[in-house]
Order: sequence, then structure tokens, then C-alpha cells
Amino acid sequence: MRPVWGVQAPPSNTPSRCAASPAWLSSIRGELTPGLVEALAQAIAKFHGHAEIASPDTPHGSASEVGKYALENFAQIGTEPDEIDARNALAFLRAWTETQLERHRDLIDARKRQGRVRQCHGICI
Repeated sequence: MRPVWGVQAPPSNTPSRCAASPAWLSSIRGELTPGLVEALAQAIAKFHGHAEIASPDTPHGSASEVGKYALENFAQIGTEPDEIDARNALAFLRAWTETQLERHRDLIDARKRQGRVRQCHGICI
């Protein structure tokens, strides 16, 4: 499993064990209501609340690690798609991402030092 947001999911925190399982999500096909969004948010918060705190001895959750994976998404997309509007949107999004990573670098690293990074995948669906 590939790390997301700089943390790696241990086997016990795989999506199949998450409260917001794909089976639950498949039942909400159609209109997304505020109640469903709230239920999903609470399920994710509960999942993360029970996950282990990431070790301060690893790079997981550090600003450099978060940035590495955030920017890796753009490398994986590459120069596709062919449409100029989509390329412009991706260029704008990459520049915004880089700006936000730099702007919040100290905050991201502080969260890591404070033990606020959990040892989980980051998304449990």
C-alpha cells in the first residue's frame, strides 16, 4: 500500500476494517446529503482517533514527506490530458500546492512533533 499524506497503513488499518467501508458507501449512491457527509466525517474521525500515533523517529508526516507525496501526484499525471484548459488547471493546482506546502511547512512539522500524525493511510474508503 502506498503512503498517503506521508504515513503508511499497517495491516490492521486497512480499508476493509474502516467504519466507512466501501459497502456502506455503495449504499449512498445518488444524492449526497449533509447528514451523510457528517456521518462519513465522524466515521473517519473515529478511525483516525483509534490509529496509532506515528513514531517521531520516522519521516512519515513531516512537511518534506507530505510534500513529496503531494507533488508526486502531478508527476504521475504527467503532461496529460491534451486539453489546454486541463493543463492550465493542473499547472495552477501544482503552483497552489507548492505555495501551500511552503506556507504551512512549520505547522505540518509542528503537528508531527506534537504527536498529531496517525499511523494510518489517511483515507479509509
